[in-house]
Amino acid sequence: MNIPEGYELIQGRSGENARKALSLAQERGHPVESVRTTTDGYLVLEDGQSFVEVGGYLQAEVPQDGADESDEVTLADHTIPELKDIADKAGIDLEGATLKADIVAAIEKSDKNPVPSAAGENKGE
Repeated sequence: MNIPEGYELIQGRSGENARKALSLAQERGHPVESVRTTTDGYLVLEDGQSFVEVGGYLQAEVPQDGADESDEVTLADHTIPELKDIADKAGIDLEGATLKADIVAAIEKSDKNPVPSAAGENKGE
């Protein structure tokens, strides 16, 4: 897994690791909402890392100088509940999609897309 700039990975998905990630975020002065769930575990903002709100979710603020598109958190990095919430907040009709790939496709084809796609595009800006 490519760990986005400004994040640390807590390897492995479990209740114990989830609690560890949430606790670590709080110790670092970050809201628990800044913790990202991935297939490999939990992404926690690094100590001293600033964050921004994108599409209703918090993510690491990456300076534009040296920013690498491959380090951006994309739609594919979100969970299904996060994707549904992003679509709801942006007023995007998911057309009954229930699979992650279908939800991502519905958001990406919308002109209201608030989050970069895997290709680094953002139709909402």
